[in-house]
Amino acid sequence: MLDAVAMVAMWLLPMLAALATIRHTHPLDEPRLPSPRVPSLALWGVVAIPSLLQLAAPALLSGLRRDWSLIEAGELWRLGTSAVVQDGGLAGTAFNLVILAVVLLAAQDHWRPARTWATFWVGAVLANIVVGPSLYPVGAGNSMATFILATALATNVLSSHTSRAARVPAMGALACVGFLLLVGDYHGYAALLGLPAGLLRVGKAGPRPGPRPSRSV
Repeated sequence: MLDAVAMVAMWLLPMLAALATIRHTHPLDEPRLPSPRVPSLALWGVVAIPSLLQLAAPALLSGLRRDWSLIEAGELWRLGTSAVVQDGGLAGTAFNLVILAVVLLAAQDHWRPARTWATFWVGAVLANIVVGPSLYPVGAGNSMATFILATALATNVLSSHTSRAARVPAMGALACVGFLLLVGDYHGYAALLGLPAGLLRVGKAGPRPGPRPSRSV
């Protein structure tokens, strides 16, 4: 039962963080994801391309995943490359790529690309250091880095002067982190790294004072 609820929390965390971010950066608009821009597409592609290739070439998983015994033996690149392959099969891959796309699209009007990229990749490395030694020595996937990015966005929104419409989903996202910690899911420990990342006052690009321009059809 708790595993099923934890999966719901892992779905809600990025979605609520994205909603909070969009409501903060575009307070006068109906909440919707913006069109992707090059930095968002590039980061998503860096993760998605090897993740999809891995479905046809499973050796990529064993070659790039987090394996703490091999990291201790000197294969330090695995601290980063484990975020570009997936250990959850087709369903896990689809889930991870969808939540990454949603969070990246929400972030692109709130933070400058450099901050989004840095939060994701530094988060990926630090998350592996946190969970690798004892909690989950062997694994792969971008979920931890995505949850760190989502938690950082929610924290940043809450630490800003924002509307209730943005605060409520941001608080919901952080409540999901708390639940994952409560049930001992290692994703919760990783997501905690997003709290200090979200409090940094650098690389901001929002909120927007007016509505988005109308799109011509």
